[in-house]
Amino acid sequence: MKTVLVVSTRLTPSRRAALHRLVEPEGRPEFVSPEEVVGRLAGAHVVAVLFDGPGAAVHQDAVRPGVAVVALGCELGGATIGEGLPAGEIVARVARADDPLTARVDPEMALVDVLTPVVVTDDVFHPVLTVSYRFVDRLAVVAGGRAVVCGLGHLDHALADPVLATVLRRALRPTTTGPATPFRALGVGIIGYGPYGGMGFIHGTAVTATPGLELVAACDRDDGRRKAAEQDFASVRSHATIEELVADDAVDLAIVALPPVSHAGVAMTLLRAGKHVVLEKPLCLAVADADALIAEASTGDRMFTVHQSRRWDQDFRALRRAVEGGLLGEVFNIETFVGGFEHPCRAWHSEDTVSGGTAYDWGSHHVDWILQLLGSAPVAVTANGHKRVWHDVTNVDQLRCGCSGTTGVRRSSCRPTWLPCAGQSSTSRAPRAPSWATTGPSPSSGSTLRWGTSGRPPITPRPPSTSSWPATRAARA
Repeated sequence: MKTVLVVSTRLTPSRRAALHRLVEPEGRPEFVSPEEVVGRLAGAHVVAVLFDGPGAAVHQDAVRPGVAVVALGCELGGATIGEGLPAGEIVARVARADDPLTARVDPEMALVDVLTPVVVTDDVFHPVLTVSYRFVDRLAVVAGGRAVVCGLGHLDHALADPVLATVLRRALRPTTTGPATPFRALGVGIIGYGPYGGMGFIHGTAVTATPGLELVAACDRDDGRRKAAEQDFASVRSHATIEELVADDAVDLAIVALPPVSHAGVAMTLLRAGKHVVLEKPLCLAVADADALIAEASTGDRMFTVHQSRRWDQDFRALRRAVEGGLLGEVFNIETFVGGFEHPCRAWHSEDTVSGGTAYDWGSHHVDWILQLLGSAPVAVTANGHKRVWHDVTNVDQLRCGCSGTTGVRRSSCRPTWLPCAGQSSTSRAPRAPSWATTGPSPSSGSTLRWGTSGRPPITPRPPSTSSWPATRAARA
């Protein structure tokens, strides 16, 4: 397993957690002292070293072929760190469009942080991100060879900014520092194009709006849907079978938008054929299948991810900012709800042998939200459901899921289903629970944030942009 060494002079518990989240996608973070760096570099799997904080002197022996070096708030060779500017909202801009560290990211970002401008005395370094401060451009991130020096990320939450995190993670990969190299767009194929305006069209629209991606193929066994794909996107070749798409050499990455029961088998076929894979949620219906897919992707060095689209819902993003900003203090209870009184849909979503049931269909969004908010998996899970009203579908009428953390307090309560209230008919219009209830000890917010009427949250159309398909951006990061 790839390892990233981390040396920090400000290693509080929150800083350690922030650095761990930053580094983990690129390799196993190993926190070491400055004296241990050289000895650990002898390990065959060390791919990068991250030095963090004032005084975290970069050991010159760490600058060696095959190892990336990132200096976060500390100097490196011909790049030093200036005096810190007051904390506040900062707008950072991409300096060069052709830099592989910033390819396909938003051209500017706003974050709350402390900027310590980078001062360059060696022309080996070039600007990556700049900040205009009082009408003067200051260097925020510079790169030279395999080394990157960053004057941002001093506040823990700033390291979670999508653009800054992407730049720093790329900097931890030895292959993405140094001179820019031309790249061809990745060819994308969609499996399960679906009905008009469905997931195939949504993914296709987002792919065509994302630099670095090219929609080249669509696969659906329905002739009418294949013709629709060809009409919607002129560049698309249509395939009637998965085998045809697998044999299409122009397809580098496949998006699987089939019912969940098909996910594991189709994804395994694609990975074994050397394709990168994005699966619609849920990833699959069995832990053993998930483990096998992850192992296959790792063995073949293929990108493999799941498209959790509702991480970008506005209510969840607002709640996440409140939690990460400390508005509630240490959150100890989260409840999220979706429900209604109308008949469940008559599509495959209501057939548990195809969709996996309520917990896998809408429930996968709610569980993912809670894991994102709390940052770790629960130690215990309980669930109960009932079947009393809608016997023509196999999903349960109501499901309640509870997750407990290490402190023993209840962490979450998910009720992702369409349900009648107890003792009332399915046609009644009784008051519903709020979409979110999140509780912490901070008195500043009245302890609990509640908002949103329940019921199935609407899918809000988003205009095509590079931010409208986060799974693709993650795949190209």
